[in-house]
Amino acid sequence: MPRFAPAVLAALAAAPLAPAAGPYDGLLAAVPPQANCLVLVDVRAAFASPLAQSEKWAADVTSRYKSGVGFVPPDAVRLAIASQVNLSAMTRYYQVGLVTVGQLPSMRSLAEREGGFLSQLAGQTVCLSPRDVYFATVNSDTQAAVYPADRQATARWLGHATASKGPALSPYLKAAADAAGGHTVTVAVDLADAVDPGLLRLSLANSPVVVRSKGLDLDGLARQVASVRGLTFTAGVTDKVAGAVRVDFAADPSPYKGVLRDLFLELLADQGAIIPGVEAWEARYEGNAMTLAGPLDGADLRRVLSLFDFPGTPPEAGDAPAKVSVTATRQYLGAVDAILADVRKLKDGQKYDKTATWQEQAAEQIDQLTKRGVDPAAVEAAQGAADRLRAIAGSLRGVPIDVEKLNKKVYAYGYSPPRWQTGWWGANPGFLQTNLPEIQQQVAKVVEDDKQRRADLWAQIDQGLSAARNALREKYKEKF
Repeated sequence: MPRFAPAVLAALAAAPLAPAAGPYDGLLAAVPPQANCLVLVDVRAAFASPLAQSEKWAADVTSRYKSGVGFVPPDAVRLAIASQVNLSAMTRYYQVGLVTVGQLPSMRSLAEREGGFLSQLAGQTVCLSPRDVYFATVNSDTQAAVYPADRQATARWLGHATASKGPALSPYLKAAADAAGGHTVTVAVDLADAVDPGLLRLSLANSPVVVRSKGLDLDGLARQVASVRGLTFTAGVTDKVAGAVRVDFAADPSPYKGVLRDLFLELLADQGAIIPGVEAWEARYEGNAMTLAGPLDGADLRRVLSLFDFPGTPPEAGDAPAKVSVTATRQYLGAVDAILADVRKLKDGQKYDKTATWQEQAAEQIDQLTKRGVDPAAVEAAQGAADRLRAIAGSLRGVPIDVEKLNKKVYAYGYSPPRWQTGWWGANPGFLQTNLPEIQQQVAKVVEDDKQRRADLWAQIDQGLSAARNALREKYKEKF
């Protein structure tokens, strides 16, 4: 991903932090003003919910954190993640994570967890992780993570973050943050000026939803969609999860309510990011907004948040050899099981063919797990699972599974989205004049033909992990 310019984080104001007026203001003061994506989570409230208690979210997060997944400690109170994203290419320029915790971890303990090392930056001790992330502290109860680990930019950000006057967000993100106190999770994306109307007009003509809608005013629809101001996802967690997605426009969207909802669902499906049950969500139109709302489960919510994970440790830069530990190995396999359990629920669903993104995210989460002290047999089995998840994702996107190469551990797939767009905000002109129907048919044929091979890969995942556990049990006379 492109590295961000040092000036990006250096633009923070240089005055003392004002007392927090909103629940997240203390964190938002350190958010770079160029951010166009914002995630806010009331972690303590989420863990205290009846659903989290029954599903043991806290224990799951603790296990994953100890195994190197994410950067949020088990005693986190509130979390903010801010990113600057290229909305046409869907790549991150930078990402800053800020979390308030009950007990601030030392930089030394973070270095041990990350397999990184300590360094002096902007007058304080920081941790440089092989994940291309700097860890630092903002104040007495706030831990920060900055990706990518551009030393100069991080130093300048760190030198000013603790002296910021207050939040300096875009108007759309500020409005979402002001309303975040009523939700457990808020994810907001500022889409103002992100859509090129000319490209959008051409790309919408290739949308299956639009093609099916006879007599549609395509020019009017293009103007409506191009006026999009932002998207906000919210979730409330009690004994269940209630989710909602609000899309804000500059004009009343109700004249196009016959297609806008389906267009949004098509967007999710095209990205392989469909959420089970979302097609049953009700849509309503109020003012200049379209809102879809309905139930989620805990795994759905984790998938949404996984889109904002920090990167994992590259294999070549990762964990140095260490004495193998039964505890570390058992913990590692437990984290793999938790990751697979979430994505495993999707494979029997009606929209399994629209879940490629979630397979890829699960594979990346497995890659993130620290391997320090883990028996190589467990690592090999887990990596085999990650490779197969990526092969499944490729198959769902129209890239046939090559079983022979996969078994030889040389399998890889490449993917370019040959659809009508990469998002409402990112039409891809390279595909606007292609033989789109033929491409769609070819993708559909691969997805159908590979159905059994995908099932076989899931069986191989289970067999590989089972065989590793049996070998470890024999070796250590312990249960794994």
